[in-house]
Amino acid sequence: MFLSVDNLSDGNCAFYAYSIALIDIIKHESKRNVTHTFETWCAYDPSIRPYLKQILSFNYKDQNVILLKTLQSSLRKIVHTSQLNLLQEEKKKDPLDYYIQQNAVYIKFRELVRAFLFRRSCDPDYNELADSHAVRNLAQNLAKNIYNHASKNQITHELIEKAITIAFLKDVYGESFRQSPNERRLNEEGSVILAGLKRITQDYYWGRFADLNILSETFDVNFHCLTDGEPNSNYVFRDKPGRPIITLNNEDNLHWTTQITTSFSIENSSTKNYHRFCTDSLLTKQEIQKIYKTYTTGFIAFFGRNHMAKGREIVQLCDDPHLTVDDIISVINHYINDSRIKFNSDSSFMKRANYLLQRYEYYNGYEDVLDESLQLI
Repeated sequence: MFLSVDNLSDGNCAFYAYSIALIDIIKHESKRNVTHTFETWCAYDPSIRPYLKQILSFNYKDQNVILLKTLQSSLRKIVHTSQLNLLQEEKKKDPLDYYIQQNAVYIKFRELVRAFLFRRSCDPDYNELADSHAVRNLAQNLAKNIYNHASKNQITHELIEKAITIAFLKDVYGESFRQSPNERRLNEEGSVILAGLKRITQDYYWGRFADLNILSETFDVNFHCLTDGEPNSNYVFRDKPGRPIITLNNEDNLHWTTQITTSFSIENSSTKNYHRFCTDSLLTKQEIQKIYKTYTTGFIAFFGRNHMAKGREIVQLCDDPHLTVDDIISVINHYINDSRIKFNSDSSFMKRANYLLQRYEYYNGYEDVLDESLQLI
């Protein structure tokens, strides 16, 4: 099940929500003596290293406000740095290569130009470049030039894209964009676009999907963006194997919250379960056994189940002191991926198996077990 964790809001909610998601990952990694996510964070911002103890003791209900404010400020700086780093790398591409047109900063600038060109709105709360007077002037003048050119020639998407791309590159890289790739340099002193990007580092400026997506690439996580609790077709999940998952929910396009996967319900009136949350979320043989006992016993089981024998075997394996959680997960994964075994579309055995595998993948880490078990098929 999902546990929804709220935050302070106050204009920083996107970065609060993302901070809480990273805290969750760091907590669970620490239970496996893994420090990847925290060390990645420290590599981008060494100033957060002293906060590890506070991160590990973070209470999701009784939140450490000072810590959250510190972490969200750090994430803002990382977004800004990552944007510059991406532009630094992409300068080596062909100036008119489509790749630069996929850059988040370019997309923001294009949105602003098209807003002037087609008389649309561009909310500065969602596009920091629209909050810069200098960038707005650049975009407005470019839109006028495109419109004047189009009065003599039929306007096309290609014409608009080419004009925006050239203007973007000239501003971001200066005249050096005409030089060889290795000689191009970011125009940090004269670029109005790069200056406009600094807005994201200021507290209370709203974070957007693009900013959170940049953080997800930086921290090597899969980002799941929900809208009012449901998947949004505009934000397709493109998960990469071996990455933890961060799930944030955008509520009414005004507030971001964090969704955390847990195996139990947490009462709103109690913080006791929050205190135990990290340890209890790690999958154990006792929990696997308990889940499959609900499959092998009870009223429905009395009349027989399709995979009763395997269910009973799993229950017995959990009592074997020589077997680990890894071993039992491998057995389950091998069984459900065996092409010779058939499952109904609503198989209760499969539902239990998928739940356990998802729990194990998120909290315990199971890529090696998965690879080994699939080799047996």
